[in-house]
Amino acid sequence: MKRSNRASWLSAVLVLLVLTQAFGRPAGAQAAAYKVGDKIECQVTGRWQPGTIVKLMQNSTGYFYLVNNDGEASTWDRWASPSQIRPRSGLISETAKARNELTALGVLAAPKAGSLDESFQTLIRERYEQQGSKEFPVTVTFQRLVIGKAHPYTRPDVTGESADGPGGTAGTTVYPVNAQFYYRTAYRDAFLTNQQDDLFLCFKNGFGRWQCNLGSGRGTIKKFREERAG
Repeated sequence: MKRSNRASWLSAVLVLLVLTQAFGRPAGAQAAAYKVGDKIECQVTGRWQPGTIVKLMQNSTGYFYLVNNDGEASTWDRWASPSQIRPRSGLISETAKARNELTALGVLAAPKAGSLDESFQTLIRERYEQQGSKEFPVTVTFQRLVIGKAHPYTRPDVTGESADGPGGTAGTTVYPVNAQFYYRTAYRDAFLTNQQDDLFLCFKNGFGRWQCNLGSGRGTIKKFREERAG
């Protein structure tokens, strides 16, 4: 009698396992292509961006993935369908290429203490470093800085604007400064770098302090991405 009960119990377990395999997954659904922690590229904002899978959700049609794009707070995490996700490609080679190109740009020698070059580099560096944060710091590296021919501060036009930007007064000497540099943001998983070629209009403002307004330079020349180790 005991053996019969045991045999019946085992048979019931086997039937339950078979039913679980047959009906536990929605019809037509497949196993998840990605798992939590996978580093992928996602296109939910109109362009492909690197990110990380942070959560999975399954429904009758398959899996959806919650993605955190690199450098974004978790409040910006977005759900994506399988068609909006792809594996990251060429990260090692792209990282090596980016590092080689950045190294080839070189580094401008340190300016003489107390010089205009030092003052202008400091102001430009501060402009970009202030865009970073303690969690995602920004560093600036110069390749070139040329001070052009000075001119008097341009008087405001009929709309109250000056071509040299706000903060100057009539008679103030303005120095046009062409700067080539890159600023590098250290995100959790990667360094994102913008190479710039900008024009700045620098002068002493009404408080007697140096000020550099952004002029009409070329702006961003190229962007680089380097994976962070670990």
